[in-house]
Amino acid sequence: MPAFHPFGVRIEKNKATVHDCQDARETGQADAKTLKRLTYGSERTHLVATLLKGEDGVWRVSTLEQADKPCTPSA
Repeated sequence: MPAFHPFGVRIEKNKATVHDCQDARETGQADAKTLKRLTYGSERTHLVATLLKGEDGVWRVSTLEQADKPCTPSA
């Protein structure tokens, strides 16, 4: 699992924007037979999620994009 570092949460009525500075170094892909790691995730991945609040009151992710520039997680 990546380590999540959310920041910059902005809520306007039924729409929210959340930035996350993920550390995904413990993630990646592995060969299904050998279980050998093939890829590694990276740290400082800046993701921006847009959430919409449904009529049932539940927030759901509408879009998820990776920003061009890396981020720095807050302590």
